[in-house]
Amino acid sequence: MGGEEQRTIPSRVLTVVPRQERAVRRVHAILDAAMAVLVLEGADAFTSNRVAARAGVSVGSVYKYFANKDHILAGVVERGLITSEKTIRQGLVRAVEGELHEAAVEVVSTLCRDFEPHRELFRELFSGATLLRAPSVQTLTVERIVEAARETLLAPAGPYQPRRGEGTLFVTVNAVVFAFLRWMVDAPEAVSAEGFATSVADLLCASLEPVER
Repeated sequence: MGGEEQRTIPSRVLTVVPRQERAVRRVHAILDAAMAVLVLEGADAFTSNRVAARAGVSVGSVYKYFANKDHILAGVVERGLITSEKTIRQGLVRAVEGELHEAAVEVVSTLCRDFEPHRELFRELFSGATLLRAPSVQTLTVERIVEAARETLLAPAGPYQPRRGEGTLFVTVNAVVFAFLRWMVDAPEAVSAEGFATSVADLLCASLEPVER
């Protein structure tokens, strides 16, 4: 089994985490089918039965791994986040080296470019998924970003800390994630991609301060 297939399994939303090659491929087939239903048929047509039919599996196989259709949607999101996590972590490492604003601009710009081909999928995800109930588009994204930041950028491992504690971290990351998702769904004509990335970097930098050693 390919390491990439196993690495990108959205384990946080699965009822059962597959270990065998056949099961891993089945989960990916379900997620691929979910993306196809969303893009080709729209959120209104999105059901567990429809996903199962497009994946060529029984609906029982879908429910073995996903509790309901919201969890399937969350799985699509989580798999995409895992794929993008390398970009996020590389940017955080650069930020640790003292290039916080520049690294933040680069990460946001790269993510915008990477997700550009999937704008229609984002639109349908927002039509069919709840934003705030876990697991959701926003909660999964926030969890991944905060986890990566704690391991690289933030004290005790890194050189920065939120200016006003956990409240600052919570508000800033949620604001950034919501702005990014909103940008992917319907980017305003008056805001360029460069301007958007710079504004996000400004917000992130304003929320952090160096740790005194």
